Amino acid sequence: MVREEIGMRNLVLLAAASLMTAGCDGGSAGGGKKYRLAILPKMLNNPVFNYGQIAAKATAREIEKQEGVKVEILWDAPPTSNPPQQAQILQSYADQKVDGISVSADDAATLKKAIDYAAGKGIPVMTFDSDSPESKRRAFFGTDDTECGQRLARFLGKLIRKGKVAIQSGTTSAPNLQARVKGAKDTLAKEFPEIQVVDVFYCNDDLAKAISDIASVTKAHPDLAGWILVGGWALFGQKALDPIDPAKTKVVSCDALRPMWPYLESGKCQMLLAQDLWGWGEQSVRILKDMADKKAAPSGVIKGKLEEITKENLEAFKKTWTERFGDK
Repeated sequence: MVREEIGMRNLVLLAAASLMTAGCDGGSAGGGKKYRLAILPKMLNNPVFNYGQIAAKATAREIEKQEGVKVEILWDAPPTSNPPQQAQILQSYADQKVDGISVSADDAATLKKAIDYAAGKGIPVMTFDSDSPESKRRAFFGTDDTECGQRLARFLGKLIRKGKVAIQSGTTSAPNLQARVKGAKDTLAKEFPEIQVVDVFYCNDDLAKAISDIASVTKAHPDLAGWILVGGWALFGQKALDPIDPAKTKVVSCDALRPMWPYLESGKCQMLLAQDLWGWGEQSVRILKDMADKKAAPSGVIKGKLEEITKENLEAFKKTWTERFGDK
């Protein structure tokens, strides 16, 4: 009889301990479930992706607090542009059976095989910033790159109306950059027939090369009326536009990172076209988690907003930026 009573008391204690453990793990709010989400930018040496990482980690913390789950962000990429290496990294995370993968495709064709490999293992895959539309990715979040090129060209075209223009891009293989260049060239040809594109200059997403190309091309074309930078590589550094006389050469650029703001303030650059960098991280986390939970999630192409930043609205933009990213 005594043994039976002791046994019953032990069962009660074990049951109470189990209830306490469930409460600590989140209980019905998530049961302490853990998600491992791999987010792969094109490369690690392009600072534009750092802001997506900040947003991804902030969103993960928010979900953890709300739902009592754990969300681990695995942020990984080649140091510099290297599509085959990026594909290998993606496949390695697929082999680890992470709960979801979001990738900015450095080369659509090269990443297609890796994306399809992960999808074949039942892992939800989406793209951000740069798409691989022929792959089995389930969603893409990012800039409408054709519109991006169009808006850069249209803004510059209205400023100069005629003359010679140079375009700077990154790598020749990135599908998002190809679309921006095409959007810019088509818009200039259609809406500003007196503007001539002298050439497209590729910096391979390298800051030093981007800066040196601006100097050498500007020197080779002293009558250059404008620059269209479909990415802000050169303006991530200092003194990139020193060779340019803003009285005769106007500059517009995609991206609006903190290091780029002085170029607007000094009048060396006339417009920065801000992408939804916060959305790169936030939407990657939210969409992948919903897919992992087999909930209804956005699919197909989801467009992030584009915002034209000029000297006139820069202060308002700074306030929003600081609220999100701090002083980075």
